[in-house]
Amino acid sequence: MLYVAGAWSTLLFTYVFHRHLSDGTFHIEKEYRTTLLPGLFSDQVASNATFLQLQIEEVLNRASEHLPNNKFRLRLRPDDCQSEECLPPLLVKVSNDALALDEKRIQIVIQALTKKLESNSNTSFYFNAEKSLGALSSIDERALQWFAINLLSHNFKDWRVSTSAIILDVSENDAFITMAVPASRLLPDQRVWTTRHLTAFGHDIKLVTFRYPALGLFSARAHVFQLSSTPKVFSSRDGTSGIDVRSACVNPVCDAFWHWSNETYHIRGVVNGTYELVRERNGPFAGKRINRPVAKYDYCHRVCAAYVSEKLRVTFEERDGGKADKAIFDSLRSNQHRKVFMAGLLREKSIERGLTLPDMGGNVKMRSFLDSLKHACKVPNTEQPFACLDLMFLATLVDQLLGFKQGSILHSASNVNGMTAEWPIAAAFHVYQNGL
Repeated sequence: MLYVAGAWSTLLFTYVFHRHLSDGTFHIEKEYRTTLLPGLFSDQVASNATFLQLQIEEVLNRASEHLPNNKFRLRLRPDDCQSEECLPPLLVKVSNDALALDEKRIQIVIQALTKKLESNSNTSFYFNAEKSLGALSSIDERALQWFAINLLSHNFKDWRVSTSAIILDVSENDAFITMAVPASRLLPDQRVWTTRHLTAFGHDIKLVTFRYPALGLFSARAHVFQLSSTPKVFSSRDGTSGIDVRSACVNPVCDAFWHWSNETYHIRGVVNGTYELVRERNGPFAGKRINRPVAKYDYCHRVCAAYVSEKLRVTFEERDGGKADKAIFDSLRSNQHRKVFMAGLLREKSIERGLTLPDMGGNVKMRSFLDSLKHACKVPNTEQPFACLDLMFLATLVDQLLGFKQGSILHSASNVNGMTAEWPIAAAFHVYQNGL
């Protein structure tokens, strides 16, 4: 049993493991996932001691619902449980967004949670305050997610680096690739973010996360907006100031503000916008030809392609002339046997466009992604004013970095063989194998 105490919600994961009696092989029998609102750290819960206690009770009650009815003996190593009938272990992870909240609020919630779990009234789970409760860095989460994806994909059964999964994580500032590499592979120092050596089912694995600076979605946005032909500083009545931008990557009818990196952008389409004569399919003008405002698709593609190409350019090092960087780049583009899983803003934008679901998942074909891109550039949508630019950058990134074609697939970790291939299952597996 594991649950994530987030800033605004609580996620419960219950895993049932077993080993086959015939050969002792490991199997994950079932995963249960439940979301509870409001979260323990939300304003209305953390500020009210009674409400906080009730919500903790609700979390534990919901967590107990999916436990096996029969008594069972669970080995917890090293000697965490001394009784004949051991209780299932409980892990509690406080999310990074919750840890960014007010420190006093964090302490109040954690103290109440620890007190409740350590009390005698908690008879459903085994809890150890030093081992069961904690936090994970985003780097640890990504490594555990990679392990979970490959575990559920059965890649460890016949381990080969060339068929293992890759995670593409597009953040606000940078892009990250997490992948296994051969132990002898020479790595480009300027790209390596983290390196880990893992042991899984008897296999030694070298797991590396490569960082591609300034290839994050918001970095690309800022670059394109700063290419505006008339970037002017504006001042509002309330004393705030920012940059007034007219961009051809935005539909002429869109008018939006964007706050990033201590700067405010007022984004609109170009004054003399582009219009396209189309036959309207729906609404009161169905069947009639109308002039519809559109973003400039070709221009947007050109500036995004130039930006990505510049940022991916090999940085030549004195010791190897950039050969290590080029070798990684070539392996990403040429190896079509490795599934690529989307994370970060790449996944969020796919959800926003209805290409995949936040909980149930769903893989995204690049053909569908490109269709959504064309629609975003040609059909005005004031609710998603930056959709054309965002999708154009992301499509260009996976094209240049991974060599994706229209038939290529961005895989979702939300559903891998019917389970959630995120870090919780890897953490639960670790406890199953090694104890708390």
